[in-house]
Amino acid sequence: AGGLQVPLESEDAAVAPQGVYLPNNNVLTPQMRSPEYVQMSNAAAITLGIMAGKMHRCGCTRCLNLLLTYPEGCRANCAYCGLARHREADRDYADRNFIRVDWPAVPMAVVVDKVAGDIQSGQGSPFHRMCISMITHPRSDADTVAVLEAWTAKIDPAAIPVSILSNPTTMERADVQGLKDL
Repeated sequence: AGGLQVPLESEDAAVAPQGVYLPNNNVLTPQMRSPEYVQMSNAAAITLGIMAGKMHRCGCTRCLNLLLTYPEGCRANCAYCGLARHREADRDYADRNFIRVDWPAVPMAVVVDKVAGDIQSGQGSPFHRMCISMITHPRSDADTVAVLEAWTAKIDPAAIPVSILSNPTTMERADVQGLKDL
């Protein structure tokens, strides 16, 4: 899958997302939003075959980290995080780095279909675990549930265990129990 074609900077910030978005500070970022879109590391995108490239010393990554994403970004301002409000203010949110590498945005349906297809074909998945990473956003609790439901509808958590990097500032005990039950 090639990169998403997006118009150059303009006053119209409502660019519709289409396909995979590879971070590029020279184009207007499309309005990608979870749960329809998630971001993943370059390594995961290479492992899934969504992005071309090679990784040093290994053929793939073993953990598929899926990061919730919203055009307005994370509401938190954690000093250690590349998504903090104070960082890279001149860049569109989707073009910021979460941890040292770009995190392309991919339709969640594409992610699930690719991983499920690998399992169903008998070749198995290179992933030993999938992790949903929440951010501080009013929709993150509900969207984490939606992403998890999309995953478990086609992929058995016994085959690929699921973990969640949760947001304790927005969650209550019942939320955590609900995610565990899924």
